[in-house]
Amino acid sequence: MSVLSNPKWELFAQFCAKGVEEVDAYEKAGFVRHYANARRLSLNEAVRSRIEEILSAAAQRTEITVAKVLNELAKIAFGDLRKAVRWRGNLVEIREADPNAPDEVAIIKLIVNNQVELVDCDKLDDDTASTIAEVKQNVTGGVSIKRYDKVRALQLIGEYLSMWKGDADRPADGVKPSEIDRPPPESYEDYLARRRAEMGLESPARPPGRSH
Repeated sequence: MSVLSNPKWELFAQFCAKGVEEVDAYEKAGFVRHYANARRLSLNEAVRSRIEEILSAAAQRTEITVAKVLNELAKIAFGDLRKAVRWRGNLVEIREADPNAPDEVAIIKLIVNNQVELVDCDKLDDDTASTIAEVKQNVTGGVSIKRYDKVRALQLIGEYLSMWKGDADRPADGVKPSEIDRPPPESYEDYLARRRAEMGLESPARPPGRSH
């Protein structure tokens, strides 16, 4: 089935497939907000088929889970910069003769020479590489590295795990906040199945040999 000929119907189907409530999808598609009309359109055979088609295509493209997102955030939040950049301070000794006393012992100066170098990209592990947002080199040859926001990643993880409550609200030791405050992670496949059920659509048969 191709894109619906009615552009508003197509937009409605797209929004519904993304999980937008029917009446909100109806309004976003350009219609005047109306609960009954939104429900009536959602039951239209062509619209229902189009929603099913969009959901099926999405299932084939990717399966995104909460666990995968949290794992990527954790790489940023807990990544070690020393795996991508090496820096050290070398103590350099410089001897200079005193022009006023050439026969005397030379003047000795100790200077700290700082060195910074990036780890070769082919030597970076995948987790460390995924924390790097940008590497730049300026016209003078200076190189800089920018990582994704570590603090923001920590905030997002903490918000999901409900870690920013008062001490009285914290779960007992040994119990993960996610086990109390959050439902179990929903895979993209489960999300599609739930949306089909909410829309009254039949679930497609699973390919042979594929488990849930």
